[in-house]
Amino acid sequence: MNASSGQNLQDTDSSPQRVDLSEYFLGRLRNMVSARNEIPAKIEPWKIKALDRAIYSTILDCEEQDVKEEAKLILKGKSS
Repeated sequence: MNASSGQNLQDTDSSPQRVDLSEYFLGRLRNMVSARNEIPAKIEPWKIKALDRAIYSTILDCEEQDVKEEAKLILKGKSS
């Protein structure tokens, strides 16, 4: 067995920085709420329903990440 074949695969110095999941879900929620607030009047109802379900799902993701209060602020339009 070659000594180089046992390289440390957990070397994090060269790996790309990962985004914090809570920030990912909050950003996703901000984008979807913004899109929901800008929906044109003549859009198919199924598209609105799909977006509402995606928003709800993302809210649940935020709750799992313990950022429920931040998610509530986004829904109320009080988030930066």
